[in-house]
Amino acid sequence: MFHYLILSLSLLANTLGANSLASKIEQPIIKPNVSAQSVNNSATKALPIPKPLPKLTNTTSLSMESQAYLVFDPKSATVLIEKNGYKKRPMASTIKIMTAILTVERGKLDDVVTISPKAASQPGSSAGLRNGEQITVKNLLYGLMLNSGNDAAMALAEYISGNEESFVSLMNQRGSELGLTQFHASDPAGLDENPISGTIMSPYNLAKLMSYSLKFNNLKDIMKTKSIEFTNVDGKIPRTLTNSNRFVTFDDPRILGGKTGTGSNIGSGGAGHVLVSALEQNGYTFIGVASGTFADKPTASYEQVKKLLNFSFDNIQPKASE
Repeated sequence: MFHYLILSLSLLANTLGANSLASKIEQPIIKPNVSAQSVNNSATKALPIPKPLPKLTNTTSLSMESQAYLVFDPKSATVLIEKNGYKKRPMASTIKIMTAILTVERGKLDDVVTISPKAASQPGSSAGLRNGEQITVKNLLYGLMLNSGNDAAMALAEYISGNEESFVSLMNQRGSELGLTQFHASDPAGLDENPISGTIMSPYNLAKLMSYSLKFNNLKDIMKTKSIEFTNVDGKIPRTLTNSNRFVTFDDPRILGGKTGTGSNIGSGGAGHVLVSALEQNGYTFIGVASGTFADKPTASYEQVKKLLNFSFDNIQPKASE
């Protein structure tokens, strides 16, 4: 019956001169034959092949003399090796990286800052600032990062936020925004070593902070400067600053940036000698942190971080060329 209906419709279409209609009614619809295998092959070709995460071999052969240490690969966001790397502890002047970041994010390098009595009277390491003199923001950053000047840290805090308290709040806010969950600042220079309420962070957070600082070329240039001479804006009171990071002063060509820190003795719960540095070698960039070195000498943290990073470059898998 159905056959006769189709035939009748076809004759009617021909009678009306609609041959194309008849052919559409009579001809079956043919779908392209797409196999599941060809679909899978296409999908496979479209997806990139994931690269294995870098890892270190021979880690049991590494012997460190620091209370805490860590190596971070910022490209893959991988921690390669660590000891107490996720525990908050005093980190001394390495907190000045945050002070520098906020300065380059919110300030202008050519601005002129009048040094306050509070800034000029800061204890500890100093850039030699004097009450009432005027210094450019850029030169204050040299004083902060090379000479680790606590006076420069206070001057920049007052420049950015008006006072120390507001700047400290800004430091903690920025730390939260950057995902530094083991970070707490109570001063812009790292002087407060209280293990609970002081200026503290984990080696992991310090490495992440260092990684973020490398996004600013002007800050990288300052951190890599071996020494500099500058005066105030009146051309008076010359001073010479030398970088406290031995990777810079010893002319290590791999250095991208870093910051030293020296707190009170580790036996009393202080920071001791601390260093964070980023080195580039054989296609990899690694950030090394050593905190609370057992040896109490000026080069202790440099020797520990150099040992840690040299070991990492020698034992990384896969190699950058693979």
